[in-house]
Amino acid sequence: MKRFLVIFLSLLLVAYLGFFFCKFQKTEIEKDNHPVELVYMDTLGPSLLTKDNVMRYLTEVDTLSVPQIEYALSKHVLVSQVECYETNNGTMKCLLWCKEPVARVMADAGDFYLCRGGEFLNAAYVHLNLPLLTGCADSLICSTWGEQLCSYIHDHEFWNNQIGQIDVRPNGNVVIVPRIGAHFIDLGSGQDYVAQLERLMNFYRQGLNKIGWNKYSNISLAYSNQIVCKTYKSKKTKK
Repeated sequence: MKRFLVIFLSLLLVAYLGFFFCKFQKTEIEKDNHPVELVYMDTLGPSLLTKDNVMRYLTEVDTLSVPQIEYALSKHVLVSQVECYETNNGTMKCLLWCKEPVARVMADAGDFYLCRGGEFLNAAYVHLNLPLLTGCADSLICSTWGEQLCSYIHDHEFWNNQIGQIDVRPNGNVVIVPRIGAHFIDLGSGQDYVAQLERLMNFYRQGLNKIGWNKYSNISLAYSNQIVCKTYKSKKTKK
């Protein structure tokens, strides 16, 4: 039993270290012959905050000190949070959190990404394949309710792959355009999107998987505990 426990704890430690090194990737740069270690605290960091990209911001630093480096890197358009400290061997270690886009917004005001937490990011800085959010003219609604909906979709593996566009219509109704299936999904006001998408998931599994994904032109979840479908022949069916 004791030997089994030792083996189990050893495997657990190996798994943890593997997770740690996969999740927190590191790169080293030098500023005035002083080592600076960048530790990326998310998966987007290494691809968006490249070594050369970060180095351009460090050229503004006169003295290699924690406050100056944190201030310089915090001005980077892709940085959400930065924490620096000096190690015993004189290396300046910087923990970087990158902004996390959850949807691409197409609006009259421009083309930009909506990030987790409600921040906006100019689309010129990154190119990511994310669901489109259109018709959301009010920036406050976009950064609050819109961010919550898009973050929920982004964190859900199926919906992140299935939903191609979220369109807020002039009457306030939220319509989803899926990547697979020749139908539109009407959420009504969309305020109860978690329960609505759960109902839709059950309908996909129990209904569309059997009758085909192109049977309906519109699937409405706007009514409580109902799914109203419209076929291409304008016949309505209640499920």
